[in-house]
Amino acid sequence: MENTLYTELFNNLDHFTQLYQHIGYYLNFNVEGEFFHISRSEVEEDADTNATKIQAILLIIARYWVDKGFDLDDLATPVIGLNRSALDDIADQAIYNDIRKALGIETWDKAMTYLMDRNFLYLCGDKHYILSSAGMYFLNRHVEKYSEESL
Repeated sequence: MENTLYTELFNNLDHFTQLYQHIGYYLNFNVEGEFFHISRSEVEEDADTNATKIQAILLIIARYWVDKGFDLDDLATPVIGLNRSALDDIADQAIYNDIRKALGIETWDKAMTYLMDRNFLYLCGDKHYILSSAGMYFLNRHVEKYSEESL
């Protein structure tokens, strides 16, 4: 499915790269996941509030999913994804709610909206969510990193 904003960025990459550099950011294109993101620098990005919220929410979803015995790839499968009952299960767990509250996010529905607004997650028809290529890329990177550290 064509996305006009993505196409505009891709077709005018030099222009947008310079624009972001002038305002103190870097425009990054991820070839594997086919998405763009902006960053300041590796050090600054680690402390970025938005990045922290995104990472924490995605990792909670992934942990819940794996603890239930599901394959992470199912989170990106439109006919499976994260349904309402799974979201309710996450909301019933005190540890996950403590993390959500520490992030300054009022409800799990608002957490899902937060990820959707940043294109890490999409809503499918009956209120189930699927991860975008950016969301899956993030999770897969963390799995790889954890696997390397475990060796």
